[in-house]
This record gives sequence, C-alpha cells and structure tokens, in this order.
Amino acid sequence: MTDRMDDDVADSRRHPDLLAWLSERSADFEHWARATGTPELWDFTPASLEPLEDLLRQTITREEDIDEQRRGTFLQGAVWYLGEVACRSAGVVWRYEPFASVGSPLPPLFAEVRAAGTIDTPCVGPTGEHTDDRLYVMGAIYQLFMEHDEFGDPIEERLSGVVYDCVRYQQLADWLEARAAGFEEWSQETGQAKSWDFTPQSLDALEELVRGRYGSEEDINAERDGLFVQGAVWYLGEVIRRSTQDTSWGYDPYIEEADDIPFPLFAQGAEDELDTPYLTQLHFQEEDLVYPLTILTLLFWKDSAKYGHDPARLSDAFDDFE
Repeated sequence: MTDRMDDDVADSRRHPDLLAWLSERSADFEHWARATGTPELWDFTPASLEPLEDLLRQTITREEDIDEQRRGTFLQGAVWYLGEVACRSAGVVWRYEPFASVGSPLPPLFAEVRAAGTIDTPCVGPTGEHTDDRLYVMGAIYQLFMEHDEFGDPIEERLSGVVYDCVRYQQLADWLEARAAGFEEWSQETGQAKSWDFTPQSLDALEELVRGRYGSEEDINAERDGLFVQGAVWYLGEVIRRSTQDTSWGYDPYIEEADDIPFPLFAQGAEDELDTPYLTQLHFQEEDLVYPLTILTLLFWKDSAKYGHDPARLSDAFDDFE
C-alpha cells in the first residue's frame, strides 16, 4: 500500500468535518445568493447550473484562480450549491473521503494550500456501497477551465454534466443493490440454485440455461426488463468482476439532450445495449467496454466474427480482461 484514506471514519457521509461544513454553507446560502446579485436564480434546479457556470466563468479565468480562492466565500458557496443541485436532482449524497500518501498526514477539509497527491474536498456519490463512483464537485469546477483532456484532445466541459453523471451513478447503484437483493429469488427461479457459486465454471450452466430458454437475440431483448434476464446479466457480470483484477461496473447511456434525464435502464424497445450496465478496467477505452447483455445475445449470433465464426461461449467474455 502506498496511499491511505481516513479509516477512522467508517461512514464518509457522516465525517464530522463534512457535517460542519455543510451546516456552515447551508446557513450562509442566502447571504451568498444575495452577494451574486441574482438571488432569484438559485432554485436548486438543474437549469440553474447554466447561470452558475456563467458566473464562475466571469469570476474565474484560469485554474490558478481556483487555488487562490478555494477558501473564499464565493467559491465555497458555489461548490456547495453545485453539490446540492446534484443531491436534490439525482438522489446522491455528500461524502468526504480525505486521502494522502503513506507517511503524510491527512489534509484538513479545504486546506489553505492544495497539496499534490491529496484529496481534501468533498464529493457526491450514490447511496449504498455497491459502487465507488464519486463526483468531486471542486473538480467539476476545475474542468470548466481545462482546454484539453489527458489525451490532448480539446474539451469543453459544462456543469450540466454533473447532474447527468450523478443520475447515472445512482441508477447503477440502485440496480446493483436490487440485483444483489434479488439474487436468491433469481437462483431459485432458475431451478438449479446450487449452480451459482460465482466461479467462471458456473457460466457453462448459465449458458446452457440461456440457450434452453431462448432461441434468438430478439427473444432475450423481449424480456430484457424481466427477472431472468436481469438476474443473468448481473450474475454474468459479477462472475467476471470477481474473477478479474480491478474490474468494475459502469453505466453511461450517452443521451444527447439534458431533457432526457432521467433515463431508464433496460428500456423496452431499445435498439442497443447502451441503456444497460457494462464492465470496465482502468486501461479500457470506450470501445473496450463489455456489456453482459451483449455477451448473452452473442450466443445467438449465427456468424460471429468476434469469435472467428465459432459459436460464442459465455466464457469467451474473459478474453477482454487482463
């Protein structure tokens, strides 16, 4: 281990520094709103993030300004307001998970000087503990002033993306929680509950079950929101996640309009897998994402170039992971 977080606080939602900061910021909100000159705009709706973004761009011109003003009343209020919009719109919750390298003290919340390699700002994330998805609110503000991503490609970030990200984080967490809670019911419904031990070998039994139950990709998609398909998608994904290193669940429906939020998982009539969860590893690019629903439907592709025209097997999914 080369890094550490605050192990003394079991629930990052109840960190005492976070609770004190939230209380302070909530009490100061009306003063902050009046100081912006447009108090009527701050109604905690996703639409209010557009004037907040405009105000930030008028007040801050470069990343260094954020470092200099990180403890100032305006920026502190903006961070709190942005996070509150996310919480109230997406159902996520505030968390504080300070981080530092081994041998270094954990930083205080909003340290006066931001130290490299530390995390000293609050984030928002899904309820429950089924995912590690987090959105660092201060980081979202930094990104407004970034011109290129880590690959050198030009970017133009918007605060509206905060709500989008938080909605999909919470939807994935809710789905994972529901599937874990429903696993016993699903396993009993299959008629062979003893087969499901989350080993790679158990995928042979799942494959046989799926092939015996369905005759085509269309048959599976017709029941994509049903108990069996939902459970099979989760079980297949969990076997892969538990059997490989640093694999995690993700969900990103790639909607085109903000008005499309919220967006249903496993929507009936969907033409692709983008409304379903995927599996990813740290080195994956967008084209590498593995959708368990797609792995299931591949069993019925008559001519699968992906597997050299040989019949697809569920176990082939491991080929995409290190």
